Amino acid sequence: MRWRSPSRVTVFIVLLTGVFVAMVIFAASGLILNTRDDNLSSSESQTVRFTNGASMALNRNLLGVDILLASLNEALNLSESMVDWIDLPTASESMTRYAQQNMLLRNLSLLDDQGQVLATSDPAGKALQLNLPASFLNEVIAQSVSTLVISAPSVSFSSAEPVLYLARYILLANTTRVIAVAEVPINLLTALLVQGVDIPGLEVSLERTSGELLISLPIQTDTALPRRALPLAAPAPDEKPVLAAARLSGQPAIVVTRPVLYRGIVVAASLPIEAILDSWRPQRNFILSAALGFVLMILTASTVAINYLARMAETRRNLALSKAKVEQLPFLDQPTALAN
Repeated sequence: MRWRSPSRVTVFIVLLTGVFVAMVIFAASGLILNTRDDNLSSSESQTVRFTNGASMALNRNLLGVDILLASLNEALNLSESMVDWIDLPTASESMTRYAQQNMLLRNLSLLDDQGQVLATSDPAGKALQLNLPASFLNEVIAQSVSTLVISAPSVSFSSAEPVLYLARYILLANTTRVIAVAEVPINLLTALLVQGVDIPGLEVSLERTSGELLISLPIQTDTALPRRALPLAAPAPDEKPVLAAARLSGQPAIVVTRPVLYRGIVVAASLPIEAILDSWRPQRNFILSAALGFVLMILTASTVAINYLARMAETRRNLALSKAKVEQLPFLDQPTALAN
């Protein structure tokens, strides 16, 4: 059978089909990129709001503990006393009342400069053992001005749960220093940081700028206590989010850091890009499915149209051939008249 070149209409349909398919692909690509950017932007804003809220909540509660520790000086009249003059049973009773008024505290204790318990809100009294990290008391006492110092994570002897110790010294009348110490469970501080917010994949940490982890969520170690994060880069001057390694997992992430009121300690929130894209992929797949459906519809309609035009053209050709054959037939002679 002799090959016939496609008609102009067929060529036009093919070109129009290509244009429509290209438009669908272009629109789907643009929509996919837009939804991806929207998800990244929304997740970034969500991380910023979370970090701001977490730092504010933490500052408010740490400041409350700090004020409570500082107020022990006035409540127990320590600045006008010496160690031997302190009414220890009365001091323990007062500290018990104060500790009960603050849901963040496990107990309050007053220590001498050797770390011996003088008074405490804990029922164990002077028998209480505080598992203070090494050199923590020295760090507290070494402050030129009494300020709140936060310890490294430790495990409480009394409750066997991870805790942080918050302490500041108080000067007695003879310039001897006693240390007011608050024991704060890490799980309560974690609840303050998280604030009930559920952001899939979010990594939260309270850490020193040296990289020492005080609190981490999720826990990244084999024990209940966090240890170290990746080295902390200097926060952006305008405190804007940055694209960097996540503080715990090291994955590419949106990282937001906020300093707290106490020097050298920051709240960091890291949202890995992979976690953001996990929530975006269903949208991408839906767009791709819809685009594929439109492309198949266009191709089907184009194929039907081309086949229809091809059948019409074939029908016309057949009619034309039939007409030509009829026209080429010889005329039949008229029958002769019958003889008389």
